[in-house]
This record gives sequence, structure tokens and C-alpha cells, in this order.
Amino acid sequence: NQRGKRIRSFFPEFRGGDFPPLPRPGSTPVVRPISDDIQEQTGPVVISAALPNPSGSEVEGEWVELKNISSDSIILDGWFFTDKLGRRKMLEGTLSANEQKRFSVRTPSHQSMMLGNSGGRIVLYQTDGEMIASIFYRKASSDQVINFLSE
Repeated sequence: NQRGKRIRSFFPEFRGGDFPPLPRPGSTPVVRPISDDIQEQTGPVVISAALPNPSGSEVEGEWVELKNISSDSIILDGWFFTDKLGRRKMLEGTLSANEQKRFSVRTPSHQSMMLGNSGGRIVLYQTDGEMIASIFYRKASSDQVINFLSE
């Protein structure tokens, strides 16, 4: 009552950076399609395969397979996966040189990482948050294992 009937607000103004301008309301959005060729796997560990659409229970069946392409053992404690919405799955254990190992990625929690049946993204990060691998995939049929390495 003592302050009156006015509402005061503060609108900050950004004054720097090399960012492209945001589209104006009502303008046509820029759509970039997801391509099978978009992958970034330059680290010592790569994403070799995934099962995003298992038959039966998805909670128990979804997995991602990693391969250590280095000549050293790598401790995965603190490493993590994220899905296209940024939900995490923490990893633990050791991946020996040239070893491939499957990791179950889904739990009954709605906050857990989930692999979309109609396509998605899997990203692998080190403990410090550095991205090691990033994979996009398209729609997967039931029980279809998607291989990301060409051998």
C-alpha cells in the first residue's frame, strides 16, 4: 500500500558477443535435419552400438556399447552419457584396451536417460564434462541394434 500501484521491472540488455540475431516472432524457423553422418568420435573411447528399442521392457533392455580404441585401460568412474534432452546416466568401471562393454542406460525413474525409439542423440562425457563422443541416430525397429562403427 505504501509503494503505490506501480509494478517496476528490470529488463537487461545484452551488449556483446558474436551471436546471430534471434528470429523475429512470426518468421519462418530454420530447420536443420538430423543426418546419419553427424557423429563426433575423436576420443580414446567411442560409442560402438546401441539398442534404443528393445522388445519387452525398455527399462531393462536399452543399452549403449562403448569401445576403448586406445592401448591403455580407462577408468570410467564419473563419466556419463546424456540423451537428446540432457538426462544423464552415470558410468563406472574400467574399460581395458580394445575392450567393448555394454551399459544399461535406463532406470524406472522418469529423470533417467532414455533412448528414443524414433531417433535421438547419445553423448559421452568425461568426469570434467569434456565431450568424448556424440552420435545421432534415426528411428529404430524393435530389437534393432544400431552400429556406429564401420569395420
